Amino acid sequence: MSYPRVPQPYGHQPQQPPQIAYVPPVSGRAIVAFLLAGFNVFFGWCLLGIPGLLGVFAAHQAMVDTRVGQRRGHGLAQAALFLGYPFGGLYLVVGVIALGNRVLGY
Repeated sequence: MSYPRVPQPYGHQPQQPPQIAYVPPVSGRAIVAFLLAGFNVFFGWCLLGIPGLLGVFAAHQAMVDTRVGQRRGHGLAQAALFLGYPFGGLYLVVGVIALGNRVLGY
């Protein structure tokens, strides 16, 4: 059993092609900064906080990349700064004190 076709009110309407939204790529610097800062939280104490400071450097570069909107990852860069500054600075100070005590013989 087939139903009769109902005619279109304004004739044949051509279909529009689907709109594809452009999604900018994620900044590689933001990913590297976040990974370095995260690595620093757990293992930075034995590396004097150097991964955290490198993560902070990469995060500042990523903030510049993501500010204009050509790349995503602004939140990753902010999280890297949030993790990198306190842990990197803390581990650097503690490491320098520990090395100084060892060198001076305390």
